[in-house]
Amino acid sequence: MRSLLSGLLAGLLILSVGSAVTSGPDGPVRQPVRAVPCVSDPPPGVAACMSLVHLLPYGAARAASHTGTSKSGSYTPADLASLYRISPVATSRATIGIVVSGHDPSTPAQLAYYRDYFGLPACTRGNGCFREVGQDGSTRLPGTDSNWVSETALDVQAVSAICPTCRILLVDADSAHASDLGAAARTAARLGATYLSLSYGSTRSLDDNRINLADYNTPGVTYVAATGDHGYGVPTFPASASNVIAVGGTTAKLVSGTWRQSAWPGSGSGCANSLLGGVTGALQELLGGRVCASGRPVSDISALGDDQTGMMFYQGGRWWSGAGTSLATPIIASLYALAGNHVDPQAIYDNAAADPASFVDITSGSNGSCANVLCDAGPGWDGPSGIGTPAGLAGLTSSGTVAAPLTQLSTGTSFTRSGRRPVTLRYRLFDRGTGSAIAHVPVRVRARRGHARFATVRSTFTNASGAVVYRARPQRRTTYRVVFAGDGVHRPATSRTITVRPRHR
Repeated sequence: MRSLLSGLLAGLLILSVGSAVTSGPDGPVRQPVRAVPCVSDPPPGVAACMSLVHLLPYGAARAASHTGTSKSGSYTPADLASLYRISPVATSRATIGIVVSGHDPSTPAQLAYYRDYFGLPACTRGNGCFREVGQDGSTRLPGTDSNWVSETALDVQAVSAICPTCRILLVDADSAHASDLGAAARTAARLGATYLSLSYGSTRSLDDNRINLADYNTPGVTYVAATGDHGYGVPTFPASASNVIAVGGTTAKLVSGTWRQSAWPGSGSGCANSLLGGVTGALQELLGGRVCASGRPVSDISALGDDQTGMMFYQGGRWWSGAGTSLATPIIASLYALAGNHVDPQAIYDNAAADPASFVDITSGSNGSCANVLCDAGPGWDGPSGIGTPAGLAGLTSSGTVAAPLTQLSTGTSFTRSGRRPVTLRYRLFDRGTGSAIAHVPVRVRARRGHARFATVRSTFTNASGAVVYRARPQRRTTYRVVFAGDGVHRPATSRTITVRPRHR
């Protein structure tokens, strides 16, 4: 009886808090889900959500609902439409996939409340606008991940703010592990999402390129990912993937009727060791090899990310301000959907060159100390803001081409000898197309004595130059070769053989 009374009192408290916050439609009956901030430094192989949130003062939502705008502090759908110059007649019925970790049972009710509050059309399971599935595409949904509760609410409501007519496919991964989030991304593409909003990231690992090929590589899908909220440094994955649009963050304020934007200090940027091709190739051509000569510069484009000027969203019976590159990501994904471009996301570079006015060039602000464009905003491309923020939809349209999915790269090897005793065997593994080193991947030095089969005598990793050095002192005639089994990105390769005879005195 005591537990029953406690549950009833908790339910009454939840309802009283929700109804006290707003005027307008009645607050939804929500599930008692605990929300905690995103983990800023997850363990290896686990991604962090990127949302930055803080509570809005009582009355802030009420004032915004009366005017439709709140051009100080935290923004409404009308504010964002003004900031990104979205025409009132722009619509799309495209499906935007949102990948998160865990399931919040309050999401549909909170989404309905947000849209009703700002006069947006209903988006429910019943009318086919909203759908939620597990990472395998079934109706079996995982448990709640408290770190991602605010992320989920912010993402679905940000898509609603930018593209109220778009369909939303929410895919709940079993966990924030890279393999589960990747599986959820594949499911979103398989179920018809042509735009994917990925407001998460993990620091670079040896497995990123393989995951890129396997999980974020469906033809005809525009992938949009957050660059992170910790400024200049190691780019986060999947934003660092070369066929994913990496979204940085900006500060945006309305001053005397004019929007003024600058680079947000938290916006992620840097150089990534990712596959060539895709966005990487477009950026290398644009920058002429001035930065990240052998890798992928981040970011590509930017949108609102400053946690002092975020977006109003509703979660857990309260109004919050949400920001970070977690907000910038669904904004850009939704603008792509309105532009109708899911086949050629990297056309933004051609479009910016052909019509500079289609983007707002961010020329002030910094996100770190690097003494170059990777952290200092300025004219043209820069790390914190990419090519800038959209000024309408023209810059996001397709250039008429179709972006090809990435494929496994051809692998080259060299295997040489020097010296007499010990004999020094030098092996190098490289990308046959570009000549760049294939670094930090496992290889096996194998040896055959006489007519026996080859056997592994050393398992090791290539160094930063793609090289391995092995010193041989055979007691009898021995033949060596080095085997690379492939890494999901580069094809397997076996070196030529080198025979070493023992030196007789």
